[in-house]
Amino acid sequence: MKKFVFCLVAFLGCFVTTKAQTVTVASVKVAPGSTASFSLSLTGGKVDKYGSLKFTATFPTDLAVTTTGDFEVNQTAWKGATGAVGDIDATGVALVGFSGSNFISTSDVNDLVSVEIAIDKDAKEGTYDVTLSDIYFGYNSSDKDKAGDVTFQVIVKNLETVTLKETDTEAPEVSDGAVIAKVERTIAANQWSTICLPFDMTGDQLKAAFGDDVKIAELSKWSCENSDWDDNDQPILTSIKIVFANVDVADGIKANKPYMIKVNNAVSEFEVKNVVINPSDQLIYGKTIDVDGSTCTLNMQGSYIVSNLPKNAFFVNDNKMWYNGTRNGTTMKAFRASFRFVGVNWDVFFKTSEARVTMVFGDETTDSIININKDNQNDEYYNLGGQHVETPSKGIYIKNGKKVVVK
Repeated sequence: MKKFVFCLVAFLGCFVTTKAQTVTVASVKVAPGSTASFSLSLTGGKVDKYGSLKFTATFPTDLAVTTTGDFEVNQTAWKGATGAVGDIDATGVALVGFSGSNFISTSDVNDLVSVEIAIDKDAKEGTYDVTLSDIYFGYNSSDKDKAGDVTFQVIVKNLETVTLKETDTEAPEVSDGAVIAKVERTIAANQWSTICLPFDMTGDQLKAAFGDDVKIAELSKWSCENSDWDDNDQPILTSIKIVFANVDVADGIKANKPYMIKVNNAVSEFEVKNVVINPSDQLIYGKTIDVDGSTCTLNMQGSYIVSNLPKNAFFVNDNKMWYNGTRNGTTMKAFRASFRFVGVNWDVFFKTSEARVTMVFGDETTDSIININKDNQNDEYYNLGGQHVETPSKGIYIKNGKKVVVK
């Protein structure tokens, strides 16, 4: 969230009031000692007309609450807009205003603006009504549209704990507001591992869960070397390089997106407070490249349940990239991710002794090259031309990606 302090007088000028608009605000659940935001959504506004918004927020005096001064503006709908959030006075009233040189670009906007509040650690549990009044959308310097007053609830309640296990066989459910997520997920120390979670984590939450030295990376790009083409016009690749870009820990991570993570101390479980669990069926983060006119895609595929990896899937373990050579041959625990290539002929790839997959993590040269390990191999023989040999005679063959001599 951004924080600005400037005079609200600019939002409080004299206007000519016209028709009313509709503003809605969803209820907010928050634990004592935590922060939360309430968001205003607009329906029926004037397109490309509104350049300012102001309202009065009235809080019950028996609720131990303050405004933090932080806010967010939907930059897609109102590009460049900024705002100011006043303190809550002794009567429970705070003035809030937003404006920008650009106008709100659409008539209906979900979460147009959000305002953060902080609940005191000693606040009593309960449901409190908060009313927004004098809601004005300004335009043409002197005109304004007034929306009707709206009342929403701030529900103060100690957070429920939801346990997520790496042995889960059913996907997590959407939480009813913010919860404490207890995640039983092992992460080895000083190794790159995959992770995919059904909730956002801030930078502070990442450090609290994994240590100040935690490192996060995301799939950035990949490249390959192409030696030939198979009968189905798929490229025959001899080596693949996957590059991961460092993520600024302060920026946090997003729900339902697979990442790479590295911790200094081994983790068996971790706890994250004040998160909303919101799992998605779409846990794919991919990159597509062109190989001499043929499209090849690398997808990083997250999973929230224990799963059997399909044939030709890759996974990371013990700081190495492993290949699942048989269908349903490898079981992967929950809250991890595997790698799936589309448009690559693996049957040919592993018949060459040069077969290699490299992972690169920023400037970390110690982790930059990791040879591929092939899981569930079948010990079959191929001649140097890549043809399968049922009963090899004397000569040189390819077996499990390596040259062997049969005497």
